[in-house]
Amino acid sequence: MVGRRGLVAVLLLAVLAGGSLALHAAWGPEGVVTLSGPVSVWAAQMGLDAAPMGLDARTHRAFFITDATLPGQPPTTGEPSHLDTLDTLAGTVLRSVRLGPAPFGLVVDEPTDHVFVADSVDGMVRIFDARSGVLLRTQAISGLAPNDLAVDVRTGRVFVASTLYNAVATLDARTGALLNTVRDVGDVVTVDAQTGRVFAFIANNGSGTNAVAVLDARSGALVRSVPVSQDDAPAQITVTAVGPVVTGATDYLLLDGRTGQIRRSIPVRVDQRVVAAVGGRLLLTDYYAGPSSTYPIVLFDPRTGQMVHSPMAGVTDVPQFAVDRRRGRVFAAGGIPRGSASAWMIDARSGRILHTEPIAGSPAAIALDARAGRVFVGVGATDRMANPIGPSGIVVLDARSGRTLRTIPLSGPPTALLVDEPAGHVIVVLGGNAMQTSNAWGWIPQPLRRWLPFIPSPSPVTRVSPSSVRLLDATD
Repeated sequence: MVGRRGLVAVLLLAVLAGGSLALHAAWGPEGVVTLSGPVSVWAAQMGLDAAPMGLDARTHRAFFITDATLPGQPPTTGEPSHLDTLDTLAGTVLRSVRLGPAPFGLVVDEPTDHVFVADSVDGMVRIFDARSGVLLRTQAISGLAPNDLAVDVRTGRVFVASTLYNAVATLDARTGALLNTVRDVGDVVTVDAQTGRVFAFIANNGSGTNAVAVLDARSGALVRSVPVSQDDAPAQITVTAVGPVVTGATDYLLLDGRTGQIRRSIPVRVDQRVVAAVGGRLLLTDYYAGPSSTYPIVLFDPRTGQMVHSPMAGVTDVPQFAVDRRRGRVFAAGGIPRGSASAWMIDARSGRILHTEPIAGSPAAIALDARAGRVFVGVGATDRMANPIGPSGIVVLDARSGRTLRTIPLSGPPTALLVDEPAGHVIVVLGGNAMQTSNAWGWIPQPLRRWLPFIPSPSPVTRVSPSSVRLLDATD
């Protein structure tokens, strides 16, 4: 016969067991949590500062915009977008907040623990508390349509660029208040924290005007407008240790970081995109090459106008990059001829390949944990119906030698990686898409439908698959 204390103990064990089972059910068999919708990775490919995901290492929070859009475009799924806040220590979604009609990117200001999300349709910037994910304020940008976001942690300012009037609005990162708006300067912004300047550009705004604008990072006021050749429309601005570099159609322009004056004009190949700045050098690749082309990895010195080295010329898909500034190395992963793939460890000063490591699978994402000395390469691919093709997993490389330490299998291809170095965790984003599929009557031939009027006409149906997140220990 069980006494009162024994009965209480049995009930307590039952409650704990039930809670454990519930937790396991919520996480699933692989320790995976599901987000409120699909997470896009287009911003990383576009090279913008604002992205549909971000990290605040101080608060151990990761943020994901589900169903993020291209600026000015509505969500592809037709479903409402949300901001999901993830605890990177516990691996739990703390809060999911509904956003506006077309959010496209976020930036994190760690000193204020604030997250800023811009919407290109309703013209709003929404400010969230990084610790709780709670919406703190919604700030209208004077009816403008945001196109890009950037934050300057030194001055405590957030800059919002708009395509409507090529305007740049300046917000106070602490309060979210609108401080200043300057029109006719550009719709893409880049912050140079070293010089306290913000750079924007106008590219063929209808009258053939090309110009680079220099703004003061504290006030948001225009310091200088630098005209650019009509045939050399700016496409990208990258801050380097030797000054900002403007990528044009035919030339690279090396600017003075404080005045914006052009110090050097360097002829370059068309369609080369800057993917990283390493010290005073630029890492380039042919991002717009066709499907049958190759993507060379080029290390370029804007001070001399010389190509330092071209480590790889036969990469058959857009390579993934991670930069280890502590060791002066670049890690690249991509496919090579005959269907194989590799990861390369490149010396950022000489451009020399230090190590080549074979990779089993198709590289889809890469991230570095400099503290743990690990490089993580997400591999995996899908067909047109989002079904996995080949092996999926995380290949862990030693950041010192470039060699494989281990491979962590996954049930599906990873789409993005984030690293919380202080927590020692790797955040793996899995899956998530929106696909157009036919309804159940789509198989019936059109001539037969004329004789069967009661059968509904086929119409595309959007099938939405939300993304999920898995945490890995970076130090294992």
